[in-house]
Amino acid sequence: MDKSIELKAIHIEYGKYDSYVWIPEGCRYFSTILNDNGINHELVEHEGGHIINFEIVLESMLPFFANNF
Repeated sequence: MDKSIELKAIHIEYGKYDSYVWIPEGCRYFSTILNDNGINHELVEHEGGHIINFEIVLESMLPFFANNF
């Protein structure tokens, strides 16, 4: 029996002011690659840094997971 799971959604979230400069750059680059290959995804930039606060989890991440899993 095939128990493989199909990927249904991709959500990329990063802080605009992340102290790891490569993270925002890498997220935007990865989004470009996904776009170039016709892969649907969400790219969300928030005003924070590396730490994702609870408000972002409640307002952005939880709704994404609730709608896609």
